[in-house]
Amino acid sequence: MDKDIFASDDLIGEFSLDFWPLFEDAYYTDKLQTFCKSYWDTHMKNELIKKGYEHVEEIKFDSKDDKEGKFLIPMSRLNELMNSGYV
Repeated sequence: MDKDIFASDDLIGEFSLDFWPLFEDAYYTDKLQTFCKSYWDTHMKNELIKKGYEHVEEIKFDSKDDKEGKFLIPMSRLNELMNSGYV
């Protein structure tokens, strides 16, 4: 969403990320799991590749520091999604 001062927020893009591997790990290990760069690199990325998730290589973490959870996701302009048939 964008932040407007005088009008309502507008949808500027959309992205879905499957967190099932993280939930599954937490369930089977009965331990708290954290979505961070090291977890992504060592486990979650590979699990999503096995499931055929198409945007895995486009997700990039903004920091090498594992404590900082900033990551970048691929976004398309809304009109590009509409033309592609996804919307």
